[in-house]
Amino acid sequence: MRKTALLGLDLGTSGTKVMAFDLEGRELARFYRAYPLANPAPGQFELDPDEVWRAAADGLRHVASNLDDHRIEALSIAAQGEAVIPIDRTGKALAMAPVSADQRGEAHAEALATELGDAWIYGETGQPVSSLPTITKLMWWKTERPALHEQTSRYLCFGELALFRLGLEPTIDPSMAARTMAFGIERGTWSAEILDAAGLDADRLPPIRPSGTIVGAIPDTIAKSLSLPSGVQVVLGGHDQPMAALGAGVIGPSQALYSIGTTEAILSVVDGPSTAFGRSNIPCYPHVLADRWVTLVGNQSGGRLLAWYRHNMTLAGIGDGDHQAPDFDDLTATVDLDRPSGLLLLPHFAGSGSVLNDPNAKGALVGLTFDTSPGDLVKAVLEGITFEQALGVRALEEAGIKIDRLHAVGGGAHSSIWLQIKADILGLPISPVAIADAPCLGAALLAGIAIGAYPSPEEAVARAITIRPAVPPVANRNKAYANMLERYRELYQALRALCSWN
Repeated sequence: MRKTALLGLDLGTSGTKVMAFDLEGRELARFYRAYPLANPAPGQFELDPDEVWRAAADGLRHVASNLDDHRIEALSIAAQGEAVIPIDRTGKALAMAPVSADQRGEAHAEALATELGDAWIYGETGQPVSSLPTITKLMWWKTERPALHEQTSRYLCFGELALFRLGLEPTIDPSMAARTMAFGIERGTWSAEILDAAGLDADRLPPIRPSGTIVGAIPDTIAKSLSLPSGVQVVLGGHDQPMAALGAGVIGPSQALYSIGTTEAILSVVDGPSTAFGRSNIPCYPHVLADRWVTLVGNQSGGRLLAWYRHNMTLAGIGDGDHQAPDFDDLTATVDLDRPSGLLLLPHFAGSGSVLNDPNAKGALVGLTFDTSPGDLVKAVLEGITFEQALGVRALEEAGIKIDRLHAVGGGAHSSIWLQIKADILGLPISPVAIADAPCLGAALLAGIAIGAYPSPEEAVARAITIRPAVPPVANRNKAYANMLERYRELYQALRALCSWN
């Protein structure tokens, strides 16, 4: 008798992952494919929806073809937030998909704030007003591409597009719906007031159902084309960050996820919305688990900024003599953990992080001397990214959210050097999760819970998730970094007016 396999599909900004797990959380097979992020104009960042789907389809075929004694019973999808695709009645994508970092909707975000008020919008949606959410991108299309808007049958995020391509009804869950800034988090429906102010209607948006709902079985013809067995159940997933939280065992109070990937995010589990979160621009919205909520502080300049440094500084001659971009281990080989870099880097290459909520913030590096080494430069990048997240941790503490430790996932969780720097800055122990690809594992666990393979989320976490030993902060370094964090925020304020050009 073949054993049960569960699939997790992670539709990310930089690439797509497909992974199969057994019920003990052991990896059975995996697939990953990266794709480029287009930059057609300043402040605009897009993905090709068809390229993302091809990666997903090829990944499903690859994983399904590499399982010998296991049968795939169910799958679920973790999807990047905010990115959106206009489709026609046949499901054809009509345009590239602007991703979260895309700032084309900034003027429309300001218009919504003027009409409805920042505080009202936050209370309704749990999202601080910015150009990041989906609704501002739809308003841009309606204004700047009216013919495309008229041709659009539906606007879908990547999770719903995948459901459509799998032959099922494109359905959105509350965690993803919240990232649009058009969802009433308390009422659980699309916000009529937001949509009316935006000049949009709910008919072009997908229906909302709870995360963990069984959407249906993949039709046999589509299943065969993807090398999947007949009858695979598809379970409604959600936003990749709360899905990663489930995959990292972050399902209760005092627990927090540190996602260290292309972008960075710290997610904590809370009892519900609070005006205190709104005062610090901290999004609060439903978890993918029923009756639980999350807060999210994020930064668009995570590993993406490190990749920028690796490429541009190397080409400028600040790296290897042969101008070949070094890998992460090479970059950090000369990093001195015992002292701060002595530099301050503002990682605002795509606007600030959540707490500052400044889309016009610009990056900066100060403190350079002839004594500055390549290791200092690399460490300044790693420090700056983490200082931005430290503002979020401080804001959470001020709002009454106690975090005892962080569970680390994503590509950066593999680096003991980066984890140590983060622990020293944040003053918190950081425990890497054995399966760093937590959105995939979270999706698989959610699928397993839905089909009855686990009796509860708590049982799923206990059975399938392994947490590695914590990387503790070093007290004297944490003290030094606490002083630097004050200067970090002062630097942002000092440069704000100087660097406010568009």
